[in-house]
Amino acid sequence: MTAFAVSLNSTSASSLSHEVHPDEHNSHWLEYISIEESTDQSWYWTAAWQTMEREAEEDLRVGRYREFDDVEEFIRFLRSNDK
Repeated sequence: MTAFAVSLNSTSASSLSHEVHPDEHNSHWLEYISIEESTDQSWYWTAAWQTMEREAEEDLRVGRYREFDDVEEFIRFLRSNDK
């Protein structure tokens, strides 16, 4: 059995599909990987956006966020100097 790794360096991907099929002689397995690209979501896959996504996830994980009971409380917070 042969093992291998695939590195995908795409800047825009909306879906990734992975299929494994036996070949016509059933002696090997053929692996197919395809990416459907979507230009309307390409911003999401940029390195800069992915960095911001990781930062946001870390903020949530360690509790660096604030919850508000309603929109008015949120707006008061934005207008205050307590940021």
